[in-house]
Amino acid sequence: MELLNLYLESLPKKRSFHSEGRYSVWDEFINSDAHQISIVAGRQTGKTTAILRRAIMRKDKTVYIGVATGVSLDLHQQMIECLADEMDMDWSCYKRSRFDIRYQINDHEIRLTKIYWIRNHIQGIRNCEIIMEDPEYELDNINTDYEFLEDLLRYNSVALVGTYKNYQLSAAKIFHERASCRHDAYTKKITTLGEIIGRDVIAMLECDYDDYFFKKYGCVRV
Repeated sequence: MELLNLYLESLPKKRSFHSEGRYSVWDEFINSDAHQISIVAGRQTGKTTAILRRAIMRKDKTVYIGVATGVSLDLHQQMIECLADEMDMDWSCYKRSRFDIRYQINDHEIRLTKIYWIRNHIQGIRNCEIIMEDPEYELDNINTDYEFLEDLLRYNSVALVGTYKNYQLSAAKIFHERASCRHDAYTKKITTLGEIIGRDVIAMLECDYDDYFFKKYGCVRV
């Protein structure tokens, strides 16, 4: 037993990330080894920064970051380069195109792309991590889109991080609820004075904004 303990101590330790202040609510997500992750988060809670930090820290595999069709990759490109510098990581960008930007950071590959590009190239993606930002704005067919997510999970780890678009059932909502029942998954709901669902929807319900979210979603406020 003593030899075993000495051997385990000699193994390289996985580097974890720790932030300060209110954004520490994202640390578990950034450091999680879960195969399936679903985070429902309000606007301006730090979603994009947390996604990029997680991608940088995932040294063990290639990471695809997929964004919705109407979102430009320019901001993500600027942010990931700034974060890599801030985290003292060596990096290089070796391909830049409109829908596919590739980095070598922290001894692994990170690819910024679109969710629909991942769908079109799903057969070639194996043993990777796929992180989708605001997937509900892209995956609007309950049946085919949930099958797409399940297909990805067969060969890759998948993380969905985003804001709910409305109250209607969606593939992202089903993914979150099923993940909450799995032992190898990690889920969390985060909100601020921003929103998980638009303020206009809350106003239509004629109920208190904060009270609604804490009762409905049990959100962690940051």
